[in-house]
Amino acid sequence: MGATYNCKALYKVKVRPDPSTANATDQSLLAGQTFQISEIVPDRLDPTNTAKKWGHIFGGPYDGKYTALEYPSNPVPISTYTKIEPTPETDPIPDPVKEKIEELTVVYRYGDGTTETEDFIRKPVS
Repeated sequence: MGATYNCKALYKVKVRPDPSTANATDQSLLAGQTFQISEIVPDRLDPTNTAKKWGHIFGGPYDGKYTALEYPSNPVPISTYTKIEPTPETDPIPDPVKEKIEELTVVYRYGDGTTETEDFIRKPVS
């Protein structure tokens, strides 16, 4: 699974081994630091509280760990998170081109009764 959100820490925010404040950590993202997450998950100890949003970090030194994105005690988000929209394919595969090809056989008949054939393939110029 790849990253689905681009994020930016608005404050110094802790990085934790699971989505809960019940575990100690000395790792932090600094204010202004950017990172990516693969999903938004609920709080492990309070999963029905939708005001607690955690990000599952994707890539970098904190890959696989969690950081709070929104928490009820903060009046504003702790980190911004913007969904990464899939980009349309820039070079679509073209439809097959159908060409009209003419095959032609020319028969040369000589006065001595002999013949000679020559085959041609002609593609019209479009």
